[in-house]
Amino acid sequence: MIPRFLLRKISDLLNGFPCVAIIGPMLLPGRQVYFYRTHDGAELDLVITIGSKPAAGIEIKFGSDPRASRGNTEAAQFLGTEQNFVLIKNDEDYRLSNGFRVCGLKIFIDHYLPGI
Repeated sequence: MIPRFLLRKISDLLNGFPCVAIIGPMLLPGRQVYFYRTHDGAELDLVITIGSKPAAGIEIKFGSDPRASRGNTEAAQFLGTEQNFVLIKNDEDYRLSNGFRVCGLKIFIDHYLPGI
């Protein structure tokens, strides 16, 4: 049996890796993609930086609940990211009350990624 903490680590990798593989090559020069997580559990699946400054936080949700968690909100506040997204499998585009934008990957790539 695989320990629960290890399953979480594998899940983190599976969430972020496909999007890094897709988004990474499309980034403008000077941009990098990172995973962010604190010991307290605040996390974002991807953080896009411009130079060394965090510019955008991304949480990837393929389930039925496309909300940013408390940990996502805390991570975005701590990093000071100006734009924050929850990427979902559907082609929707709307803003949550906490400032995160929920949108599909194609919408993110076509409409929001060029501005980061």
